[in-house]
Amino acid sequence: MSTQDVTTRTRRVDSERGALLLLLAMVGLMIAALFAIGA
Repeated sequence: MSTQDVTTRTRRVDSERGALLLLLAMVGLMIAALFAIGA
């Protein structure tokens, strides 16, 4: 296994984690909007 493979795999994990955080943020905003409309 070369160092480049490890770097690519690490970068892929970071991008997946960023996408997951973005998805969680969007869900949080939707819930906040529902609460604002309900209130």
